[in-house]
Amino acid sequence: MALAIPALGHIRRVGVTKTLPLTLNTKGLPRRQSADAKVQPDEMMSRLTVLAMALVLISACGRGGSSQGLDETASPARTSSPSPSAWPSPTGSQWSTYTDSDYHFSISYPPGFTFERQHGVEGTGLVMTYRAVDSRYLSGYPPGDIDIGIYTKDADTLAGWVAEHTGPVTSSDMGRYWSPVTNETPVTVAGHAGLSFDWVGDSDPLTLHDTAVFLGTAYVLTIGWWSSVPVYASSMQRYHQQMLQSLQIPATSTSTVGWLALSNRSGQFSLRYPPEWGALNCDGNPALSPNAALGPEIKSAPGMCFWSEHEPTVSIDEFPTGTPASSQPGEYVGDITGTISVTVDGLTGTRQTATVTADNTTICPCKGATQVVYRFTKADHSYVVYYTREPGEPDLTDDFDTLVERTLTFSA
Repeated sequence: MALAIPALGHIRRVGVTKTLPLTLNTKGLPRRQSADAKVQPDEMMSRLTVLAMALVLISACGRGGSSQGLDETASPARTSSPSPSAWPSPTGSQWSTYTDSDYHFSISYPPGFTFERQHGVEGTGLVMTYRAVDSRYLSGYPPGDIDIGIYTKDADTLAGWVAEHTGPVTSSDMGRYWSPVTNETPVTVAGHAGLSFDWVGDSDPLTLHDTAVFLGTAYVLTIGWWSSVPVYASSMQRYHQQMLQSLQIPATSTSTVGWLALSNRSGQFSLRYPPEWGALNCDGNPALSPNAALGPEIKSAPGMCFWSEHEPTVSIDEFPTGTPASSQPGEYVGDITGTISVTVDGLTGTRQTATVTADNTTICPCKGATQVVYRFTKADHSYVVYYTREPGEPDLTDDFDTLVERTLTFSA
């Protein structure tokens, strides 16, 4: 039960089982429905008190712990608990790996466990949930498990994000994920800065242990563990640490679900771009315009295909290999600050970062702008893809890297 549910920080986990919707029995406690419908937050809020909702989701998730007060006839059948000696010890061998193609991460989980992808809660910041649980408890009440959540990123720091979504037990704010947290500790997760913290559920004294890390520019990923049985807790803690160590987050982890397609005939390339962006497909003379220009500003104020004093957020140029540098189309690039090798669509090229230090008063980009530039050559075709971030603009580097490294293809 290590997942925070919006408005119900004490309810941690949504839908570990597939039949989430529950009604209340005469004791005000949950009874599972047979329907496999989705729970809507506003519907839950109108039907249940905060405490009842906590019991609903905790029970629906197969959470372990005391069964006192539960209507056993209305609850799922319990699985007999293995003795402590039968619980497996963590091992580095025979672990399986789950890879998520939507949110672009991979993680390994223990032998004998099942990894379940579940769902988020519409209208909230919780967009997807998962759990790793001992397979013997899939239809019963586990003594603990490990949960993963994907949340919308709406703060610049992890500490700020946790603080923004933490509130008192009495709060019914749909943006509250946790009761007040303790033991906040900076950690490193998959090569990224992370934050671990503990908190206690609203409806019981069980302590939950979470670690959060940014997943690209749009999401936060949390991995948490809990156990209601002390002898099982040490295994859950070790599993949690090994899963954290196995987590892989690509350099770009932005989801491309719903991205739009662009195919440039003259430049012989194709790509996809975020739906909140606009695009100009300029199948014309590259001396007069880039082959394609993209960015949020184009969607809000469509332009024309020609070079101007204002650089687009993203532009792509194709030209014959061997064209003298002085004759190559493209944008002004500042001082190069780094160069790495990349492979896109089977083609090896470079990714460069740059900073504009020149005091450009008549042309863009302006002093202080940062840039990312990809360069590729295929036969007699050369390609340059530019991203320019002017001072004060939002950082779209993850979207840009995703556009190039995961969607760009060459047909030349």
